[in-house]
Amino acid sequence: QKQASQYWRTRMEGQQQQQQQVEGLLRQLLQPEEVVRRPAEQLLLQVMPQPGFASIMLQVIHAKDTQDQQVRFMAALCLKNAIDRLWRQHEISETEKAEVRRLLLSSLNEESNQIATQLALVIAMVARTDFPGEWPTAIAQLLAVVQNGGATEQMRAMLALQHTIRQLASRKTGPHQLEFRKVAPELMGLLLGAWQVQTEQLLNGLNCYAQQTASAEQLGSLSSVAEMSKLTFKILADLAIYVLPDYSDTTVVLFGQLMLHRLQSFVTAWKKLGEHPLSAVLSRYLRLMSKTANTMVQQKPIAFRDPFLADYLRFFVAQILEHGTTPTDQEHPDFLIGSMKFANEVLTCPKYRVTTTRKDPASVLAKQISDSVFTPECLIALSKQLISRFFLLTQEDLTEWEDNPEDFIKEDELDSWMYSLKPCAETLFMTLLQFYGTGDAFALTPSLVRLLQSTIQESSTQGTTGVLIKEACYRAMGLGHWDMQDLVDFGQWYTGQLSVELKQAAENPSAITKVIRRRILWLIAEWLADIPKPLHAHIYPVLLYSLASSDLVIQLSAVNTIRAMVEDLNFEVALFIDFIAPTFELLFRLLHTVTDPDTKLYVLSALPVLIEQLGTRTQPYTDKITSYLSELWKHSQNHNMMQTSIVSTLAKLLACVSSQDTTVFGFVVPLIAYGTDVEQPQALYLMDESLDLWKSTLHKVPQLFPALLELYGRIPQILHASLEQLTIVCKLMEAYIVLGQGIFAVTHWQAVVGSLQFLLGNTKEEGQLYLAETFDLALQAIPTEFVPLFDPLFTRILQLLLTDTSTPIIVRVHYYRLISRLLLHHPQHLFRVCQQLDATGNINVILVPLVAAWVDLVDNIGEAPLRKLTALALCNFIQPSEPALLVHLPNVLAVGTGAFFDGAQEHEYVPLPYCNSLLFNVLLVSQQICRLGRCRW
Repeated sequence: QKQASQYWRTRMEGQQQQQQQVEGLLRQLLQPEEVVRRPAEQLLLQVMPQPGFASIMLQVIHAKDTQDQQVRFMAALCLKNAIDRLWRQHEISETEKAEVRRLLLSSLNEESNQIATQLALVIAMVARTDFPGEWPTAIAQLLAVVQNGGATEQMRAMLALQHTIRQLASRKTGPHQLEFRKVAPELMGLLLGAWQVQTEQLLNGLNCYAQQTASAEQLGSLSSVAEMSKLTFKILADLAIYVLPDYSDTTVVLFGQLMLHRLQSFVTAWKKLGEHPLSAVLSRYLRLMSKTANTMVQQKPIAFRDPFLADYLRFFVAQILEHGTTPTDQEHPDFLIGSMKFANEVLTCPKYRVTTTRKDPASVLAKQISDSVFTPECLIALSKQLISRFFLLTQEDLTEWEDNPEDFIKEDELDSWMYSLKPCAETLFMTLLQFYGTGDAFALTPSLVRLLQSTIQESSTQGTTGVLIKEACYRAMGLGHWDMQDLVDFGQWYTGQLSVELKQAAENPSAITKVIRRRILWLIAEWLADIPKPLHAHIYPVLLYSLASSDLVIQLSAVNTIRAMVEDLNFEVALFIDFIAPTFELLFRLLHTVTDPDTKLYVLSALPVLIEQLGTRTQPYTDKITSYLSELWKHSQNHNMMQTSIVSTLAKLLACVSSQDTTVFGFVVPLIAYGTDVEQPQALYLMDESLDLWKSTLHKVPQLFPALLELYGRIPQILHASLEQLTIVCKLMEAYIVLGQGIFAVTHWQAVVGSLQFLLGNTKEEGQLYLAETFDLALQAIPTEFVPLFDPLFTRILQLLLTDTSTPIIVRVHYYRLISRLLLHHPQHLFRVCQQLDATGNINVILVPLVAAWVDLVDNIGEAPLRKLTALALCNFIQPSEPALLVHLPNVLAVGTGAFFDGAQEHEYVPLPYCNSLLFNVLLVSQQICRLGRCRW
């Protein structure tokens, strides 16, 4: 910082020299070489807090004639970052702030859109902090430029005003909001009048063009008016939605009414515009207006209801119904998506729903309004329109099917209903069924089923168009299967019609028949819960035949249906036994065929489902599965999701294989090592799945082999990198402790102790409990000669018990559990630790408060086995007859006798010999008490 200050003062003295030095740094920022760019970035960050930095950036931006535009744009970015970092912290003097505000207003004639956008954001940042305190005239000054400036200045000032209003609207502090709300109605009224004039001018030009009284060039001159109108509209929308408290204000009501009127007029004019460049501008405008209507009903549904709901709902529903009814009707998916989203939002809005538990007047009135629009005739017409217009496969879809089948399936599987027309139409269709499918006055579902059945029957005589219509009807039947299951017998429908169509499509494959074939395969997966079990055995051969098809889309559809049928809760392995081998074979063949990584993942997702459901019946195919996954792994080095799926599949496979299958173990251990290497980037994606695979491997192997033993060295690295996987890492450590009684004790006990020592007392409560479980198991399994390795751990535990009062009770209970285990198995080691802990070597300094706290904590032990263990340990503790401990003998006796009687009554928890051992220890304690005369028999 000192070097930067010196640099700023000495090398940048004088305004001209300052600009030259800054220009050099900005040019360095544009260089692709990091060795050139990085020092300039660091130096700019250092000099940014120095006085005059923001002013110099603005001067560079203003130097239009002498500076390259990229340098000016970089200066604008640096200015924005400086204002964002320093302006609120008051690190810029008031004098410089005033100069910056003046220079910002003088830059509203900027011709570059990129630079103008950055400057507008800077003005908004400054106004957010300074309005109305240090800059009370910010809005008024921008409005003055809008009203009196040149064309470019007006556009830039409106852009700055739009960003400023959005920044001011986002302020959450009460005083600032109140001040802004005082001027908001007047501002909205002023801008509403301007917007009305702008839109009238635009509509007049559109009408003249439609009547052929204006040329295309004359209409093109209105592009700036359209952009100006759009900016004004954005400000009005922000004021109405985020600033004014509700929609009862007169200007807001006028805005909502005028917006609906302009929507109607613009849609009519737009449909007549044809291929004119202004069509794209108007398309974005309509999308913005429909989005605003959606936001208004989402943010304040009750306030939106009374003045606007009925009219807006009728308008948007009419847009859906009228689409495609005129020859000049354009494809305008964004606006149609907005219309469908509005209808869906009204149907699903909680404030507009009436239930048995919610019947408040506001919701009842909203429901009446929506019911007045969604009449029985409207619902049937809307459903028919959605199916016949938006569910149909287009020629573009069929072409993509042929040319790029993998992309076709990928797009069909995407959940993108808010951005794509067909998924949005499907969502609205399902919402209509959800809220109007059944009812006392009118039920949509029966009428819709009759309509679909008649349409399907009529489509058989309509050639190619009929096939596409039938496919759309089948799509509707699948989407509405939960609502239609009481009205349609799918088993009968399949045997009587669908199976026949599948057979015909398979025998006479063509570009049209395969459309029906694919949709029927999809229908089977959707109606799976209603398919009788005996019919499954007849469907499996059809699926395998489709899986062997030459059409990739048919094959992938068959994969989806097979996965759904195998994953079903009612899946019966006995019916699928004869199809296991060909299913695996065809899946492997398909995985060889597809090339797109996402498609490979799609196919691969069926394997773990099959393996898990078939269980040990997959053992004959283990070698083939392992061989193919090994080959697939070699080609997936740059695809992390593919590697993750492979590792997950192997974890499922290990649960089913024999413990003698060394082929699988030889393959998975290197994968585990690869996925758990915390120093490599792939661990970010593979860590969780690799740990699961590691755990499955340890559960399956009969004993540790060298490669698996060497893998334990990764556990300390994982724990030091992150504690997110502590639970499963503790399970891994326990598995190694149990399996590795021999060589593991010699080679890795030091690592086990190191890991426990690192974590003890440094994790949350849940983590401490997992560690205590692992520690307890280690104490029971460790050979006697390695017990001294645990001395640092018990030192840490004693310190936590005696000095750390913040340790939770449940954690303290489990710490005493560990002490109990050590006392029972290796008591001398505990006394040695106590001697080392006290500077004088007097163990009573440690033992007396330890036993006192221990006895008090016994009542918090709820688990019967743990109570018995504690009682035994306490009785053993007293046996050395340390005089200082004898004061606790009555309490120890109470704990011991209580535990004895618990054990005598609960043999399912504690074996009888264990109770006898406890009784023996209790009697020994009692004998000591009697000898001391502390109680009378």
